Amino acid sequence: MSIVIQPGDWETPREVMVTGLDDWFDDYNTTFTVVVTFTSEDPLYQTSDLAALAADRQAANVAKTSPTDSIGTGVSNGYLAAFVVPFTNVDDDDIGLVAEIVSVTGGHCASIGRTGVCSESYYGCVATLLVYTTSQPKETLLLTVTSSNPTEAGPIESIVVITSEDWRTPKEVHVESYDDPLQDGDIPFNVTVATLYSPDEDYGQSENKYGTHGLLKATVPFISKDDPTWFDTVGTKCPKGYFGSYTGKDEGDFYGCRRCPAGTYADEENDKVDCRSCPPGTYGLVEGAQSLQSITSWNGIAEDPGCMPCPNGTYSATWG
Repeated sequence: MSIVIQPGDWETPREVMVTGLDDWFDDYNTTFTVVVTFTSEDPLYQTSDLAALAADRQAANVAKTSPTDSIGTGVSNGYLAAFVVPFTNVDDDDIGLVAEIVSVTGGHCASIGRTGVCSESYYGCVATLLVYTTSQPKETLLLTVTSSNPTEAGPIESIVVITSEDWRTPKEVHVESYDDPLQDGDIPFNVTVATLYSPDEDYGQSENKYGTHGLLKATVPFISKDDPTWFDTVGTKCPKGYFGSYTGKDEGDFYGCRRCPAGTYADEENDKVDCRSCPPGTYGLVEGAQSLQSITSWNGIAEDPGCMPCPNGTYSATWG
């Protein structure tokens, strides 16, 4: 740009506004210079070619020891010095990784009333995370998404890709519980989004100009909501109608537990050596009976009693 100073207004200072060009990169604070040279028909207000060249060289080196340096031979030989004014363009972008919960959707999710929740099949809750960076990566960024308890719950998407072109669009990650028949209660876990690889020194594994790595990580806490006890079919102990020791393995009649034989019943959910015997005067025909008397199951179906009175003309004098 040019500034015109005339003999009649030379006492009025001229303002030059220097502004940094805005971008979305974290490109650090950058030093630069503004060079002022003079051209005039007045021989005392001219900058020589030599002084202008020296000023350009100094500006390229950006090696300053004082706020403003003059370059040239001064006015004693008829030339005006050039001035090199140093500046620092302060960057306002920072690298960063954000993962936040924006919604939880599913059939019975409204009854839970919490946002950091996913659930097994009864509630059917799936949480949605938005993942994004706080500044524009210079190269493509690959992120991993992992669960701290991968056997209970975790992300559907395991890799997130953010490019320099689409970084403004948050990426969705969906988090779900893995359905099981266990009555294992609500289980807390974390979902972690972390840098896998990027050639960008600020978002990748290479050292940046400050000697640090851009290995970023964002962790979001969750709770995996268990199905209601009546919905799950397997507890952590032998259920009603079974005896033995619960192992959780697919063995025996039911994960290590065995069904109560006819003439016995088990009305408690725990590990037990054997089932209770029907009292004298009764008999039983049902295997896996859950009660001495007739009961109604969770879905409203009447089940046969574990023990029934002996028919007329018969008796049972012993237990079982």
